[in-house]
Amino acid sequence: MGFLFTLHHFRDNPSLQSTPVAFAARAFRVIRRKVALSACLAALASGSAQAHTPMSFSNPCSGNSSASCVVAAVGDITADTPAQFRTYLQSGVEGNRVLLDSAGGDPVAGMALGRMFREHALETEIGRWRSDGGIGGEVVAGAECAGACALAFMGGIRRQADAGNVVGLDTGLLAYRWMSPARIVTYMTEMGVDPRLLFLERDRMDIPPADIHQAFDLTTQDGFGPFMIAPHDSVIMATSHRLGPARLYDGMTALSARCHADAPALIVEAEGELGAASYSGFVTVNAQDETPIAPEQITRYGETTVVLQLSSDLAEQVAAADHFKVTIIRGQVSGGDIIGHFDLSETDARMITSAFRYCRS
Repeated sequence: MGFLFTLHHFRDNPSLQSTPVAFAARAFRVIRRKVALSACLAALASGSAQAHTPMSFSNPCSGNSSASCVVAAVGDITADTPAQFRTYLQSGVEGNRVLLDSAGGDPVAGMALGRMFREHALETEIGRWRSDGGIGGEVVAGAECAGACALAFMGGIRRQADAGNVVGLDTGLLAYRWMSPARIVTYMTEMGVDPRLLFLERDRMDIPPADIHQAFDLTTQDGFGPFMIAPHDSVIMATSHRLGPARLYDGMTALSARCHADAPALIVEAEGELGAASYSGFVTVNAQDETPIAPEQITRYGETTVVLQLSSDLAEQVAAADHFKVTIIRGQVSGGDIIGHFDLSETDARMITSAFRYCRS
């Protein structure tokens, strides 16, 4: 994505003239330049070279569900921001996603804010809220999250920075005596972000490209991983685990394909208590063929597991699919629908086929 800006290094001028007056004049200019550079660097470490508006918060939604709501956090992070955010949370907010748009600010406050995000299991996303002129709106690109904001962003249990937005890491933070490098590295490690990010480029506000985001865990992965094969009693099962954390109204954590009661089945694992005693659902194959799953075909085991019995025809369709989606329908009061999207490789398809092969029905 390029660089937000680059700090050009000042170099000493050629050898000074021998006269005392000339020497003093040149020395004064060198000192003045170094003072100007130090001031510039200090401004960059705070996230902005000019005064900006302190961070403020709002809680817009695009629909009736809490999952459609964000906490829009816009402006510079100041020493007062963490306490102000805690007060804002205590006033009651909808949703668990913080939408960040900030040029930076106080890095110490940024880390405190990030720890607060983690404490309350909040997601972080870089973006801007665009109102539709009424009670709704949508998240759009064009936001930045630099310096202290990037530190706060790391506190999200799920971290998203889509194309068109900028996340800037102030690598110069490690050079300041007032900010212990160990303090920043400790914080990044605590948040699960690889601190080697700070060493990719020196003395600049670095904007890592998207592939670097996930390689160093600055952003979290979404979706489900490849299926893995494992024994289960006298049969085998193919299981795919969620790559990132479960989300509000999106709590599926794993899906297994195997025989259950001599029939092909999909076993859904979810985070937290499932709530309702009975469910309905459907399986969608290749984004086209939607097959309903009746309540009598769905059985709950314990508080976190649901078994979906499949017909032989549907089991064959699932194993042969390029993509399939599993949906268990619940009311919002019970936590919303449980949904999982699965892209199958040829290896995945062979494992699922093998897992269903010895089911008797």
